[in-house]
Amino acid sequence: MSLTVAALRELVSLGLTAEQILRVAEAQDAGAVPAVPTQTARQERNRRYYEKRLKASENRLKASETSEPEEDTLPLPPSPQTPQP
Repeated sequence: MSLTVAALRELVSLGLTAEQILRVAEAQDAGAVPAVPTQTARQERNRRYYEKRLKASENRLKASETSEPEEDTLPLPPSPQTPQP
């Protein structure tokens, strides 16, 4: 895989010399430098969404572990009364 024009421009803007850029290109062609996987905007958005959901879920679990169980505060139903003759 060869370097793209955008990648070459980035290397030049970082101040690399032509010799250094050539070494980077050779290393990449030899497989020493793996290509950086690019994510689409949709994939990145989905990643953030699921990270947020995981954190919220973990927070709920932590909160339930630290809170004390509440006593049942519902009123008791009336007891059945036996009719008197």
